[in-house]
Amino acid sequence: MTARKQLATQIVLLTSLLLLGAPVVADNANTTTMEVPVDSTGPDPCTGEDVHVTGTEEVSTTVTMSATRAHLVGHARGHLVGVGLTSGAMYTAIVMADVTSNIDIDPVTNTGEATIIANGLLIGQGSLANQFIYTLAHLTIDANGNVAVMFTNVRIGCQ
Repeated sequence: MTARKQLATQIVLLTSLLLLGAPVVADNANTTTMEVPVDSTGPDPCTGEDVHVTGTEEVSTTVTMSATRAHLVGHARGHLVGVGLTSGAMYTAIVMADVTSNIDIDPVTNTGEATIIANGLLIGQGSLANQFIYTLAHLTIDANGNVAVMFTNVRIGCQ
């Protein structure tokens, strides 16, 4: 992975993992919401320095259960602050992720699918370049338990 992808990928993957690891409630009427602290350092390829990002993300999940399927919907939103470790420049990181997953909980068929859409923006102070990342990932498991579809589309750039 290039340096350009590292910081943005860390922030977006962290958001996505928070969603996937969030506690779920197997009740059709309930949503679980929690505040998750973020404390991460990684390179910003747009400015060439490491940035320490901190703050809190709000993560919510809702699970709907039937006799044979679980449907998960998750959202994460974060408005984080960062400091360039070399320059002391201030940054704002905005991260958003949405996950939908349908999992066959019938032990005979074992099928399922998941889609993750995650976006991040690292905004530099003043004339510093801003970094963006857009991610779409999808996975489908067929009735034989094999990965039938798997793709990830990531766009990263400086603006």
